[in-house]
Amino acid sequence: MTASQPSIHGARHGGVRLFRAGLLVAFVLVLRFHNGGGVPLQSELGLGDVLPLFPTAFSLRAGKDVTAVESEDGAVLGYAVKTLPASKAIIGYAGPSDVLIGLDEDGTVTTTTLLWSGDTEEHLEAVHKAPAFFEAFAGWHFGGENDPKSIDAVSGATLTSLAIIQSVSLRLGGDTPSLKFPEPVALRDVQRLFPDATTIDERNDDDPYQAVRDEGDTVLGTVVRTAPHADAIMGYQGPSDALIGFSPEKTVVGITMGATFESQRYADYVREDDYFTERHAGKTVAELAEVVGSRAWGDGVSGATMTSGAVMEGVVRRAKLLAAPPDPPKQTRQPVTFRLRDGATVAAILFACVVAFTRFRANRYLRFALHAYLVLILGLWVGDMVSLAVLGGWSTGAIPWRSAPGLVALVGLAFALPWATGKPVYCQQLCPHGAAQSLLFRWVPGRIRVRGRVHRVLGAVPFICVAVGLAVLLLDVPVSLSDLEPFDAWIFGVGGLATLLIAVAGLAASAFIPQAYCKYGCPTGLILDYARTRRHEKSLNRRDLAATLLLIVAWVMGYAPSF
Repeated sequence: MTASQPSIHGARHGGVRLFRAGLLVAFVLVLRFHNGGGVPLQSELGLGDVLPLFPTAFSLRAGKDVTAVESEDGAVLGYAVKTLPASKAIIGYAGPSDVLIGLDEDGTVTTTTLLWSGDTEEHLEAVHKAPAFFEAFAGWHFGGENDPKSIDAVSGATLTSLAIIQSVSLRLGGDTPSLKFPEPVALRDVQRLFPDATTIDERNDDDPYQAVRDEGDTVLGTVVRTAPHADAIMGYQGPSDALIGFSPEKTVVGITMGATFESQRYADYVREDDYFTERHAGKTVAELAEVVGSRAWGDGVSGATMTSGAVMEGVVRRAKLLAAPPDPPKQTRQPVTFRLRDGATVAAILFACVVAFTRFRANRYLRFALHAYLVLILGLWVGDMVSLAVLGGWSTGAIPWRSAPGLVALVGLAFALPWATGKPVYCQQLCPHGAAQSLLFRWVPGRIRVRGRVHRVLGAVPFICVAVGLAVLLLDVPVSLSDLEPFDAWIFGVGGLATLLIAVAGLAASAFIPQAYCKYGCPTGLILDYARTRRHEKSLNRRDLAATLLLIVAWVMGYAPSF
């Protein structure tokens, strides 16, 4: 019986560790799938959104890729696109951002502004205080070779501003949409080719052929637009968008005009000419692509020769692209960007592990050097710290491992190391705020001992802060999680008043009470400590009961109402 005792204790200890890891994962799932708020991925642009970019805007004409902005007399002032949902996976400090991009008729960026962001108010304020940041996007082009490295990040809000740069770059880096014809295909135009058509499938970026269906949902054929590939081909008064109809066997059914800048009279001449519509019926895409330019213009419609000739030139150009072998897919994923700041964070992790897991932990000079590095480099320069704002933003959104690999490594190891080793490596060896408290306690004489009831009451503060943070996330309360902790105070010009007060009060108390803020104020430290299972813990305790009850409350607040 005695020989089996260690294995029984080991199994119980492992069970406690797995239970706590599972509970933390459950909190993340509740936050990720709760039914309130979140990233506004599908919100449509309103007139109020575009007025900062187009002050004389009177109305909007929404298309699939872009939104045309019109004046009171119907003239197009420009076009607007937003970065979400394309950039939903690009996270700044605590969340993604939605940037509104203004374009001229050539697809050149004229100005940008921030519509919405899941980042902290303090980081966003730092970005807004740098007006040249948004102005730097002017001159970028939709579908062009834009250089993200040409724009400097905002000091004090590096991750937020880098995420905005990447979001704009990603949104502009795809295939160029038709700025002149942003509207979807009109059913009335398709019905000239397929009289029984009742619906048209939405355009798929990977497949230019849009299925046309009748009332019984039977596929009658497909249509392909010439826009944007023919947007620069001018007729008598302007360009036109044409539709090429194909049978299910991929032969041409007919050709007709869609939206156009030509006058109504010229457009009607072309649309009502049966010979023009059916002239190339029965041809394959390859045969249509071989029509020479002189034939395209020579088969013009009487009275609208320039209009019909331009339409046919666009049709032939589109057919050549359809007949050509497909280009290799563009690289849409953002590359992993490892910067000097990420190297500094990784160096801090390695330094801390050396102190925590080797005989050098007893060397007070090395520990002092580590604390100094954490305060000066990781805290004041890099600003990478584990916080409620980071954990909350990543739990409800995506993890920015491509744009901030150093911070991701720091957060991951902050949970993994105490879970695997039982040692609170981040709190004791990696946190700049904890390092500052240790240095102050060493240099300031005088000690205060907190005991009894006061100790128990103050010890409940971190748990209350965690509960408040969960409520903020689940109920979409307009409160920044960074206001519950002191960590943003380390970034010059970013920390708000509440953050600064917490930082000053915590450091002042720690001069007389060892690690005062860590013990009596840090919600992030409480979460990380829960991931840590001490060797003597072989059964669940009051911490597990409290965490379980908090999870149930969080589920009721955030998830149960969705049923």
